[in-house]
Amino acid sequence: MDHDYQANPQDRASVFGIAALTLVEAILLTLQANGMLTTDEVDEAFDAAISAHRNQPEAHSAQENEMAAVILSKLRVEGNSVRLDL
Repeated sequence: MDHDYQANPQDRASVFGIAALTLVEAILLTLQANGMLTTDEVDEAFDAAISAHRNQPEAHSAQENEMAAVILSKLRVEGNSVRLDL
């Protein structure tokens, strides 16, 4: 499967963002399932990520940062993004 995301850089960034979020989420879930991270440590990771989007909006627009923070907040409460209805 060969996809060309060069035509629209925003689509490319979106796809990379989705892939990165999925990978990080899978790593967190795996580490927690294997007893390498506690629930509190996973919560701390979510706190840090949410805080980064709510307190340092210069890398992205305020709307993009708030959307990311909302998604992270939902993931934290509702669990696996594969089952998350956004």
